Amino acid sequence: MSSGSFISTLVVAALVLFACTHIWQNVYILNLSTEVGTLKKEKNQIKDLIKKNQAEINDLCRHSRIEQLALDKFKLQQTASENMFTLVSKRKFSKNYQFADLISSFQKVADHFPVITESKAEGKEIFDFDEE
Repeated sequence: MSSGSFISTLVVAALVLFACTHIWQNVYILNLSTEVGTLKKEKNQIKDLIKKNQAEINDLCRHSRIEQLALDKFKLQQTASENMFTLVSKRKFSKNYQFADLISSFQKVADHFPVITESKAEGKEIFDFDEE
């Protein structure tokens, strides 16, 4: 009879082990699904934050806002298109002479700037454009 009770005990132990394993798996799956839900919620919050930041960036980059800031803070005004120019370099800059090339480019641009007289600079009339 001892072998029959041993087999019965072994079967009961196997069933208990299977039940415990099944319960552990269900608890583990519930924990994982809760974590996945939390991560999805966090992902949606991050997506919303990205959308809000993108909307804020778009608002800050509006042309009309930048023009208004330029006018209010720096007293800049729009100029006619004939007063604008674009620098285009058709030559390749060498690595050894980049600074010299940069200085040379600035000198070429400076040649086109208006000359300020010493009396106008001393009188602090450098930025008074209405008098000219």
